[in-house]
Amino acid sequence: MPNLTDAARQYIQRGWVPVALGPDPDGRPKRPLFKDWQTLHPNDERTRQQGWKRATGIGILCGPNSGNLAVIDIDDVDLAAAVFAKFARSGKPFRWAWTGRNRGHLYLREQEPSAGKVWRGVWEGREVHGELRCRGQQVAAPPTPGYILAAECPPQPVETVQKAWDAICLALGITPIKQEGGGNYPPAWQGQVPDGSRNNSLFVEACKLAAVRMPYERAVELLRLNVELHYEAGEKMTRDGFEATIRSAFQKASPRGQAQRQTRSERGN
Repeated sequence: MPNLTDAARQYIQRGWVPVALGPDPDGRPKRPLFKDWQTLHPNDERTRQQGWKRATGIGILCGPNSGNLAVIDIDDVDLAAAVFAKFARSGKPFRWAWTGRNRGHLYLREQEPSAGKVWRGVWEGREVHGELRCRGQQVAAPPTPGYILAAECPPQPVETVQKAWDAICLALGITPIKQEGGGNYPPAWQGQVPDGSRNNSLFVEACKLAAVRMPYERAVELLRLNVELHYEAGEKMTRDGFEATIRSAFQKASPRGQAQRQTRSERGN
């Protein structure tokens, strides 16, 4: 078992916030053990008291508390290898970690912290996806079991992680896919919902349940469980805000709600 306490000290020396991780519902070390992990700072005494003896992995908090650290999470084995190879051939310094499933994390430092998002695209004729992890999010990092630091230089400075990712897409021929739901709504049923897209994700998921005529009470029960399992900082969502979002989605997406809007529209004409 790697010495996570020593690793935490090293991350603190870099000005980054280490996050003690335990197993998620799939048994992988990705779940923060400390409830208020998003409020930690490198020199905060609480950072050293997160329950490191119980930890099975270590994460790093992204955003302003870690010097505007951001990570491009590439959740595809072949694309991650292609991005790594491109940076390695460039001869420029960069920081890269391989994940436990041979995916890739590219570390960057933004000028100003931005909100994270899920990205999807088409590359070499198939769909690929991942995340831009930024303010208020964390990523599992070496020496978490299975995670390997392959390029050890400081994170590259960029204006924004989004612009950096756009440049990578252009260089590798990745065609971005517009997110479903219209506007900037995220896709439904993500494995891990970033803190910055909690309400939008809940709205999209509630719309899908309403569209298939799931009873409202059952939808509330299912979505509450989904928030507990898959939403970062899901406990910060108030009960009133949670149910108000679901009611709004049901009013918009349920067959009955759509029929009522159509009737009002016809009356207006």
